[in-house]
Amino acid sequence: MPIVQGTAYWAKLDPNNPAQKYQTTSREDTEWCLDLGLDTKAVKMIEGMNPSASVKDGKKKNHASGGPFFKFKKNAFTKFGKALPAPRVVDAQKNDISGTAIGNGSKVNVLFRSKELEQGQWVGKNVFYLDAVQVLELVEYNTGSSEDFGTVDGGYQGDEDFSAAAAAADDKGL
Repeated sequence: MPIVQGTAYWAKLDPNNPAQKYQTTSREDTEWCLDLGLDTKAVKMIEGMNPSASVKDGKKKNHASGGPFFKFKKNAFTKFGKALPAPRVVDAQKNDISGTAIGNGSKVNVLFRSKELEQGQWVGKNVFYLDAVQVLELVEYNTGSSEDFGTVDGGYQGDEDFSAAAAAADDKGL
């Protein structure tokens, strides 16, 4: 199985929480995925494997990578609704770190399988299946602070208190 190295973006690899596919709502329409920022050598390797999906230009797509990237993914369910195992996620020493939130900019190796398509519009092209991710340098995913806003000096300040406590005190039973 081929291995390609690059920079991870938007990694959704939590074994208990696969990402919802675009414009779907069914639990079975979920997948594990990550965008992999690529260098020139990695682009040549992937394009040399005749993929059914293309390497995207991050500059044109306004992607965080700013350069070429490829989306690796694996379905969470078969077309018959059977659950599939999540891709393995390991550290540089091959220790299991499944469930670790991988932040944008993390350096990773991606292990994937390739299968030639035998029918349909992409006959002769290869589809890639994400099997494992090895994190070489982790950039921790930051969910932000628990407080969303800070105060703004000189900003608008309302005249009335619309909090639940103020509403209860002013309630006249109407």
